[in-house]
Amino acid sequence: MVSRGIKILRFSVVVVLTLFFVALLCFNLKTPELSLVKAILPEETAAEILPVSEKTSSSVNLIFEKSDDDIEPFVESVMSQINKEYFEIPDMDISKMPEYYSSSPSNFLSAQTRKELAEENYETVYNQGLERLYNPAGIMFSDFSKDPLSLTSDFLLSLNTNLKILEIDGKYYDIKTIKLKKGVKTDAVKELVEIQKQYKSGNDRLYLSGTPVHTYLTEKTSALNVNIICVLITLLVIVLTYLWFKRLKLLLPIALSIAFGFLGGISVAKATFHDFHIITLLFAMTLIGIGLDYSLHYIFSVEKNEVFYKNLTLSLVSTIIAFGFLFLLKIEILNQIALFTISGLLCVYLFILLIYPCLNFSEPIKNVEIKFNKPLKVIVFALAAIVIAVGMFKISFDDSLSALYTPKNELKQAEKLYSNLSNPEGAFILTIIGNDSEDLKEREETVGEILEEKGVNYISLSKFAPSLKRQRENFELVKKLYEQDYLKDILTPEQLEKLRAEEFSEVSFDTFSYLNDFMLSPSSSLMIYFAPQKVEISLEGVKDTDLQITVSEYLKKYRIELIKILPFVYLLLAVFTLVFYGRKQFWRMIIPIILSPLFTLSLISMLGGKLNLFHFLGLMLVLGFTLDYSLFSTKRDTNTQNAIFLACLTTSASFVLLSFTTFNLLNSLALTLSIGIISSYIFLKSVEQ
Repeated sequence: MVSRGIKILRFSVVVVLTLFFVALLCFNLKTPELSLVKAILPEETAAEILPVSEKTSSSVNLIFEKSDDDIEPFVESVMSQINKEYFEIPDMDISKMPEYYSSSPSNFLSAQTRKELAEENYETVYNQGLERLYNPAGIMFSDFSKDPLSLTSDFLLSLNTNLKILEIDGKYYDIKTIKLKKGVKTDAVKELVEIQKQYKSGNDRLYLSGTPVHTYLTEKTSALNVNIICVLITLLVIVLTYLWFKRLKLLLPIALSIAFGFLGGISVAKATFHDFHIITLLFAMTLIGIGLDYSLHYIFSVEKNEVFYKNLTLSLVSTIIAFGFLFLLKIEILNQIALFTISGLLCVYLFILLIYPCLNFSEPIKNVEIKFNKPLKVIVFALAAIVIAVGMFKISFDDSLSALYTPKNELKQAEKLYSNLSNPEGAFILTIIGNDSEDLKEREETVGEILEEKGVNYISLSKFAPSLKRQRENFELVKKLYEQDYLKDILTPEQLEKLRAEEFSEVSFDTFSYLNDFMLSPSSSLMIYFAPQKVEISLEGVKDTDLQITVSEYLKKYRIELIKILPFVYLLLAVFTLVFYGRKQFWRMIIPIILSPLFTLSLISMLGGKLNLFHFLGLMLVLGFTLDYSLFSTKRDTNTQNAIFLACLTTSASFVLLSFTTFNLLNSLALTLSIGIISSYIFLKSVEQ
């Protein structure tokens, strides 16, 4: 029994370490980074991609559906309820834009009119101008004497990106896009969801789509799922503890050991890395499982002798070795997971070594003896062989970003509806990089010409705010038009002479209100074009920017690199096992370690699942659990066997529950762990003498 002085010293060490971890955490009060993009992409790539992502991912699309074409009152009613503190409501109404163009109307031409003038089709341009001039429904956006053919009206009308009311299958639709203001959390979407609930049936229906909606609903659903699962796991642990011990006092030290491990893991990881990702926090669930295993082994062990501490220490060291290999990949998110897990397990181990000897644990009063007879062992290995053979034959991978997240049916329908209404062909993003703002716009205009030749529609900054070079070119084209004789029929000689004598005057767009919709930085912007397939554009300073493809490429790269290091992990652990336990124990311990991961991947593949990075990350943890069970199974006493059984039961149950979450990333990891842990226990029992 530990003396009182030693007890005080042991508790003091834990208290001091706790205070140190708390202080470390307080100096690094970083909220977890929710962006999956930041978690996966290297810093340099993320720096290029994220500005584009933030531009395109802050928008919420409100899709209005009505059974008749009188949709405007419905739209106005909903838009009046939008909280302007949280959302920007862009107004692309061209009637509010002439102030930027009316001072020098000759500087601005629609793409079609510019083409006609460049080809000297003056009569065509003149006749089209007369149609606009004498159209009773037409709108004049500039002074007749300065722009007699309403070229400014033609230019502004060509910019109108507002969607018209569309009719599909007897229903009428309108779309309004609003933007979440910078710094506003996605919780603000809750108000939109509440508004939507008012219009989920009847003649008026409102649909929501866009990244903020997906993020909000995913966070809400995932949080609810995890909370329910945590409650169920806690109840399971309470029930099992009572069944085995008829008392619940030992739950407190178990909870404290896991809490101490979590505190150590998160404080060290936060202090080490600039961005702390939410994915790393998901691994807290695995830390709970391994921490619970360590506690159960201690509590069930009657003799805390050299063999017990050797097994406990080697279990820790082997897990550290496995996760230590992740540092070789130099991938921040994997490095974070490795550091968090290693630090957390070291803290759990330290807590057990320091505190548990100071406590009195009652002996278990229930025993469960599980043994496999020879026929059952044959069946287990036969089934395993079939599953592995079929599964490996069917194995396939899915590294797409969409594989990590599947939206609810309602959101799927909304996204599909939005796509059909707005961009039925498909939208593609280009990043344009220039030396300065003028160079930037000139590059955009060059790209625009290529797209126009292919009949592809696009939106860009230069379309609204042409470069100085383009303004001058337009001015010269219009001046040649005015030198023709067509205008003498509608202008007096004085008016015509004044137009011909006009000097070029640049229009500045420094305070252009829509600048921020396109600019990524002072020297870069984005263009979006709409086409059935990607248009190949090979120009300096022009980059295809496809967030999903970029992230998918890195997910695939990381998966391949992780697969490459797995054989070395297994080889090192095999040598480790052979050195410390000898040849006699080696084969009995190594068979579950090898078979369990193979069986897990094969079963997932056989059932039609496609493997991704997080399945293989789960294998690293399966390896830790399997080795843990194998090491402690060298002690054949009933209490140790009960500890292994109870550890497997509680941990696998928690991951089975977690595999039902709607967040694919989380259930990929949980499914791997639940199959891996259960199969490792079965294989372990199948190799027992």
